[in-house]
Formats: sequence, C-alpha cells, structure tokens
Amino acid sequence: MQTVAQQDEIKALKRFLQKRLQSEAALEVPFQLQCVLKDGELLILVQHEASNGFDATNIFNTLQQAISAVGSALPNAGSDFQQVHVFLRVAGQKQPYAAEDFTVENPVAASKNASELENLLALEEEENPPLSWDNFTNDPETSATGTSKQTVEDRQGVQKQPTPKRENPFKTTPKVQQHSSDRETPSPAPPVPLLAAVGVMAGVLSLASIYALTRPCTIGSCYQLQNAQQLNQESIEILRQAKSGQELVVAQQKWQQATEQLKSIAPWARDRAKAQNLLQTYSAQMARLDLVLTGLNKATQATQKSQNPPHSVQEWRDILALWNEAIGQMRQVAPNSSVYPLVKQRLEEYQLNVAIVNQRIRTEQQADQELIEAKQTAQVAEARMGNARSFENWQQVFNSWQASIDALTSIPPTTTAYREAQDLLLNYRPKLATARDRRTREQISANGYNQAVSLASLAQRLEQQGQWSQAVATWRQASTSASQVPSESFYYNQTQPLIDAYANALKQAEANLKISLLLQKARLDLNRTCSGTTRICNFNVANDGIKVYLTPAYYNQLVRTNATATLNGDADTQQAVEDHLQTLQAALEAISENANLPLALYDHRRQLIGTHTPKS
Repeated sequence: MQTVAQQDEIKALKRFLQKRLQSEAALEVPFQLQCVLKDGELLILVQHEASNGFDATNIFNTLQQAISAVGSALPNAGSDFQQVHVFLRVAGQKQPYAAEDFTVENPVAASKNASELENLLALEEEENPPLSWDNFTNDPETSATGTSKQTVEDRQGVQKQPTPKRENPFKTTPKVQQHSSDRETPSPAPPVPLLAAVGVMAGVLSLASIYALTRPCTIGSCYQLQNAQQLNQESIEILRQAKSGQELVVAQQKWQQATEQLKSIAPWARDRAKAQNLLQTYSAQMARLDLVLTGLNKATQATQKSQNPPHSVQEWRDILALWNEAIGQMRQVAPNSSVYPLVKQRLEEYQLNVAIVNQRIRTEQQADQELIEAKQTAQVAEARMGNARSFENWQQVFNSWQASIDALTSIPPTTTAYREAQDLLLNYRPKLATARDRRTREQISANGYNQAVSLASLAQRLEQQGQWSQAVATWRQASTSASQVPSESFYYNQTQPLIDAYANALKQAEANLKISLLLQKARLDLNRTCSGTTRICNFNVANDGIKVYLTPAYYNQLVRTNATATLNGDADTQQAVEDHLQTLQAALEAISENANLPLALYDHRRQLIGTHTPKS
C-alpha cells in the first residue's frame, strides 16, 4: 500500500513530467499524463489527440532523462521503483500504439530539477481527472493498432529503438484536456458517488491491463525468445569445443539464463507455446549436462583424494568408487550429444585412471600381505634364535631373518606399509647380523671338530700301515683343527678332550717315526753290507731285532777259498778270509748299535752262529 507521502510524490512527479514535456519536447498536440506506482514499477500513460506530428521517440527520451534526473529527490517513492514503463495512446483508443521500457540506475538529481520538484511537492495540488486505463486488453493480438517499442538494456542503461509514426486510424478524436506550460486546467469533480465507484473499478481494471501489457512478449517482437535461442546456440558452441569443466559451467549458466528468459514469457503471450517447447528442450539438455558436471565433480573428488599418496586399500577403493561413479555418469550421455567429444575424452582418461587405481590397490594389498608375512617370519626367527645351538640351528635362524628382511625390502615406497617396513628393518637387520656371526662361528666350530676327527682317523690308519712320517703330519693337523674350534660354540666342549688325546698320539707317532727311521737306515746299511759279486747275506729288520742270514753261495765260496788256501799253504789267502769275516762282523755290530736293536747272525742253514746286543 502506498503511503500518503508516496502518493504526494507521484502526483508531484506527474506534474513535473508534464511541464518537462511541454517545455522540452515542444509538443503542439494537447496531451494528458498519468503516473501509477505498482509492484515496484512506475507506469506512465501519455494520451494525446490524433496527430501525425507527435514524436514518440522525443517523448520517451525526455521522460527518461527527467525521471533519471529527479529520482533521488523522491525520498519515499523514488526508492520503490527502478523499472519504468511508458505508453503512448491516442485519445479514445483501447490500446497504446507505442511503449518504452527502461531502468533507472543510480539516479542523479540535478539541483535545478530537484528544486523544481521540491517546489511542486510543497504546493497544494489540484487533481486532474484520471485518464481512462480500462481500455487495455490482455490479448496481444488486439494491439495491432499500434507498434510496441522494444527495449534492450546495455551497459550504460537503456538502449532505445525509435517507434515508427502511425496515422490516426480514427476520423474523430474525443476532446482531450490540454495542459500548458504556464498553468493547468483543474478537472471537474465527479458529480455523484456512483461515478466515483465506477472510476475506482475502471482504474483497477486499467492497472491490471497495463501490468499485463508490460509482461515480456505481450507487445511487439519477443526478444526474450530470441535471447534464449541465442544463448542456446552459444552454449552448444561452447560444448562442442569444451576442454575443461569450467567451460561446461559457462554453457550451463547460459542455458540457465535461457530458461529464465523463457520462463519470463507471459502465459498469454503469442510465443508461449514455442517457449514451453524450447524450455523442455533446454531443460533436457541441462539435465544431460548435469550428468557430465556430476561426473566431472566425482572425477575432481577422486583426483583430490588421490593426492599425497600413499593411501590405504580402503582409501583407494573409495577413490575407485568415485572414478566408477564418474564413468557411470559420463556413459549416460548419448553419442549425438554436443558435449560427447569431451565425454569421450574423459571416459578414456577415467578408464585409464581406474586401471591405475586397481593396480595401486593390488600393490597396496601385496605390500600389506608381505608386511604380515615378514612379521610372522620374524616371530619364527625369534623363537628359533632362543633355542639355536648348532650350525644347522643358526643356519635356520639366519634364513628366517633373511626371508623377513627380503620381504620388507620388496615393499614399494608408494605404499602405506613402507614406513612400518622401514622401522622393522632397523630392528631386524642387527638380529640378522647376530645370526650371521653365530652361524659363522658354529660353522667354524663344526668344520674344526669334523676335520679334527677325520684327520685323527686317517692318522690311525697311517700308523697301521707303518707310514709314520705321514701319521705324524696328520696327527699334527688334527691337533691344529681341534684347537681352532671357537669358544662359546656348540662343539667347543666336545673338542677339548680330543686336543689332549691328539697331542699324546702325536708324541707316540713321533717316537714310532724315529724308530721307523732307524730301521729304515738299518735296512739301507744292511743292504749295502750284504751286497757284492756274490751276495753275502739276507736280513730281516723288525722292532724287536735284526736277523742276518748268510747266503749259501757266499758260505760255500768262503769255505772253498779257505780250504784251497789251507791245502796250498796260502797264508795270505787265509789271512784275507779272516780279515773279511772280521770286517763283516764289525759292520753288522755297527748296524745293530745304530738301530739300537739286537742282531743275530745265521749260517746258510739258518743256524745261529753269532749275536750282538747294542750297548745302549
């Protein structure tokens, strides 16, 4: 409801505009002006007598400049409107023949205009009879008597199009009250209350008709429909060349603007049916575009969640679900859609991302499994480590720690298990080194023990074969191997008794070797003593003594030589035989002394003929 102050300001504005039209538009035709403020819009009706010289463009420009200049001087009514509708009508006609819409933006009140308007507000006004607003119709087809003036707002305010002049279609024109720039003729008061009631109803009906005529596409061409179609074409072109989601948002905004334009077309407009069909088409296109935008949004979420890996298996599964949702949205777009080239490209990218995420899930699962197995193997190694004694035991411990560490080192750095694996490696590697050292010690211990036992057995066999020199060397090796078994090893305690035994065996073997060497020398000496043209003797050297046997050939030769010398009285020969026997005896006694063995001499019949016992 308008306040009294607003009503006074509207009245003053009406008088002000009348004066401006009379003074600046230089109208030669009598006219009448009416202002109405309704729903935040200012409606102005200028009615004049029929004339070919009435310049509609001049009227519109003058009114727009005047209203823009004094808007700030209306403290009550001026803030209630920004949209202004101006209608020109020939007196006595139902429909206006021209209309102009413009928006008042940032009104600036010139001091002269403001002062003039303030003076009008201060005056006590005399009300003119209201113009008749009830001849307007809601049917746009009945407005053919005039041409609607279409306005298009630009950056500076209002862009006006001139309205073509029309001839007066009526031969007679009703009397129209004329206003002069100097005075106004007061209107007669209604004679009876019934007339006042009829005037009120007529005013209400006129306002409704005027409001209907101000709706888009009611009068003249439908620029809202044209704008919607233009926006649709722009949106389609954007989609055909779209490379990013931001371009899709721009296309969607244009479709939204187009639908708003179509929705603003009045139900009684002649293009309403076409607008509704386009509205359904654009809404369907927006719905398809919403699928793409939803898919892009899901892809953006998946990309954001993929940042800063590694991620757990569940997090990768959530990311995979987002990629699959994005693909599901994209696949609902038909191949003949204008946005399908972008959809096809993104589908290929998203499917590749799905494959990558699936691989990351498999890698993450494998890393988790390797981590679990590494921990279990480490537990086994810990248990074995507490009970390990022999080389074989420590070999198992080492193998277990090595298997656990190998599993941990195979975990990729791009997995969540990697950090824990690195922490475990810091703990497991020293234990692997301990197991390696113990294994090496036990290996040395086992090798030393087994080698000592094996060499001792060989030395014993060599002794049995009388190979005392080799037996002594083998006993020495056995003693060395036994002494090399490390302390705090499994075989250490078992090796200690062997060391003493092998030392005694070595001493005995060395003694036997000495005897063997003496016997060997005795044999060599005996062999040289018994040798000759005719072999003198044979011998047998044993640990208990030496036995020398004169050969029959030597014995017979010696007897014949001595007998012949005796028969012949050959004293020299007899002496030579005697000297030879003494030399043989001395040689045999020397051999007995050197070998420290008793010697027994036998004749050719193996009859004992002499003995010698060494002095030592």
